[in-house]
This record gives sequence, structure tokens and C-alpha cells, in this order.
Amino acid sequence: MIDGRLQEFPRLDERMWGRPHRFGFTVELFSSKGAQAIVAHDLVAGASRSWATAPGRLRSGVVFVPDSPAAGEGEGWLLAVDSDRRTSDLVVLDATRVEQGPVARVHLPQRIPDGFHGDWMSAATCVSGP
Repeated sequence: MIDGRLQEFPRLDERMWGRPHRFGFTVELFSSKGAQAIVAHDLVAGASRSWATAPGRLRSGVVFVPDSPAAGEGEGWLLAVDSDRRTSDLVVLDATRVEQGPVARVHLPQRIPDGFHGDWMSAATCVSGP
């Protein structure tokens, strides 16, 4: 056990799959403060930092996006969907400063359903149909 909080959907810098890694990112569920949080774990130092959304809002799983192909492990951005009962926003956090909260918030044109999980990919990686 690396943390006593109830968490799910662990993610890491996908460039580190199958290799020893230092950083992991999760979503805290049922916080005693009534708000879900994004948690950044430093597995080497045994420390974590987090940012909690407003009470009553729900969070999707977090996705890590490196700052550049040459960026060090954990240097990049965390993307997550932050929703209430009517609206959803994409929140962007600096993975090295999670506790400072979103550096950007993009209001989405429709609400993303609870329980929706997925990945983000660049347009360059998308393949169009025939």
C-alpha cells in the first residue's frame, strides 16, 4: 500500500511501461472532504501531492501527457474530465505542481457521462476511415 486514501485508475507516464518508474497518478474517490482529488505519487520519495475539485463534482481517470518526447519522466500535463450533474470541463494540471490546481479549464459542449474512461490522443495518431 502506498497511500491510505481510496483511489482508482492508476496511470503513469506511458513511456515507462514495463520499466521501473518513479511517478504514478490516480483519482481519489470518497474523500473525507467531500471532493475527489487527482493524486500524484512520487514512488521513490514515498510522497504525494494532490488537488481536489469542488465538492459535488466528479472526476474521470487522469491521463499523463509528456511535455515533449524528450521530457523527463513525470514532466508534462495531467488531463481529466471534471463534471457536475449538468456540465463537464477538461482540466489540465502541471504534473510537477498538481497541488496548484488547473492551469487550464476547457468547458466541453456536452456533459461526459459518469464512469466514462478513455485516453486522449493527438490528431497525428488518429487514423481516418476509408
